[in-house]
Amino acid sequence: MLRYLKTAMALPAATFALSIGLAGVAQADNHPMGDGTTIRLLTNPAGTMSFPPFVIERFGLEEKYGFDLEIVTYSDENSIVSAIMGDSADAAAIDWLITARLRGNGVPLLGTVPFLTFVNSVIVPTDSPAETLADLEDARFGVHSRAAYDWLMIQAAARQSYGLDNFGSYVQLQEAAVPLLRGLMDQGQLEATQMWNSIAAAMLTSGEYRTLVSIRDLSEEMGFGAVPYLLYSFDEEFIVEHPETVRAFEAAMQEVYEILMTDDSVWEDRGAEMNMSPEAIVAFRDQVRRDITPVFDEDAEETYFRMFDTLLDTAGEDVLGMSSMPDRLLATDF
Repeated sequence: MLRYLKTAMALPAATFALSIGLAGVAQADNHPMGDGTTIRLLTNPAGTMSFPPFVIERFGLEEKYGFDLEIVTYSDENSIVSAIMGDSADAAAIDWLITARLRGNGVPLLGTVPFLTFVNSVIVPTDSPAETLADLEDARFGVHSRAAYDWLMIQAAARQSYGLDNFGSYVQLQEAAVPLLRGLMDQGQLEATQMWNSIAAAMLTSGEYRTLVSIRDLSEEMGFGAVPYLLYSFDEEFIVEHPETVRAFEAAMQEVYEILMTDDSVWEDRGAEMNMSPEAIVAFRDQVRRDITPVFDEDAEETYFRMFDTLLDTAGEDVLGMSSMPDRLLATDF
C-alpha cells in the first residue's frame, strides 16, 4: 500500500563503498520481482513526479513487482540530505545536477532510473515582441532560484548562442517562488519568467502566454540532446543490499511510462486532483509524453560531465556548489 510521510531529521552521516556484484533476479510472469522491501522514495507530490506513484497505486504495481512504495515528501536539498543520511529514505526523484552535487558532498546517491528530459521553459506574454533570449535586454525576468538548473542552462545558452556573457545582468532578475512568479506575470510585473511545466500548462492554454524557448530546446541547441534530466537516484547501499528490488522498480517504471503514454484517464484523474483545467491537463499530458525518457543512452554519463563543464564555466563553483563532478553519477549495471 502506497504511503506518504514527511522527511525525518538528519542523523549522523555515514559513508558507504559501492561494489555492485549484483545477485540474480527472481522472475514472475517474465518480469523482475523484488524481495518485498519497502522503497522509501523522496518526491514532490505536487508536480510531474507525482504521476508515477499515482499509476503504481492504481494498477497494483507494488504487488505485481514485489516491493512496497512509501512516499517521503521533500522541499529542498537539505531535506534530501537529512532523509538519506538519516536513513529515512532510500531514493529520491531529483535532477541529475542535484544528484551530482549531493554525491560530491558525501550523500551516497547514484542515478539509477531515468524519467524525464528537460520539461521546463521560458514563458512570455503572447503579445511580447521577444523571439529569442537576446530580445530580453533589460526585461524583468523571473527565476525561482539563482542556483536552479533551468537558470544555469538559460545563462549558458545565452552565452553560447548570443555572446551574452552575463545574462543575469542583461535582464532585470527577480527571484521568487514559482507560484509567485505566475502571479507576478499575471500582474504585469514580469516580462518573462522561467516556469515549471506543471504550472506552464495552464498559462499556455489561457491564451495569455506563449513559450519563448524550452530548456529541452536549449539543451539540444548546445549539442547535449535530450538526456534524462529527472532521475530516480538510489542510495548506493540500498542498491547493493536490494538489487532485485531496484531492478523490479526499474521494470515497474517502464510499465508506468507505457501507461502514461497510452492511458488518458490517469492524466484526467490525477490532473483533476491537482486542480488543473481539462485544457491544461491535455497540454500537460502531451508535453510530458514527448519528454518521457525511459532509458539512458550509452553515452549519457559522458554527456552529463560535458554539461557540468559548461555550467561550471558559465556560473562558477560557488553557484554550482562544487568544482568537479563526483567519481560517477549513474548506476546502470544493477
